[in-house]
Amino acid sequence: TAAELPLIYERRVYAPGSTLPPPEILRRHGIRPVSVKGTEYLIPFASLEARTRAWDRFNTDDVWCEMRDAGSVALKEISVYPGGKIFEMSL
Repeated sequence: TAAELPLIYERRVYAPGSTLPPPEILRRHGIRPVSVKGTEYLIPFASLEARTRAWDRFNTDDVWCEMRDAGSVALKEISVYPGGKIFEMSL
């Protein structure tokens, strides 16, 4: 039904050679990419609030924090598409 469909899509692009978030860690925090192409993820969320909560949980995950703090993670671009509007976030 329409109520079950995501309202928000996020596109994340990591720099070539960057450490990518492992799928099992993403899933553990409710982040389920529908498309992964190279270093690009397309991730649906039910709302902007759900997106924020999921990334907040992810960013405090002990395993991910260790990987991130090793210095090999580099985001190149984040785009969020709610309600047909495009929000670009500079990194």
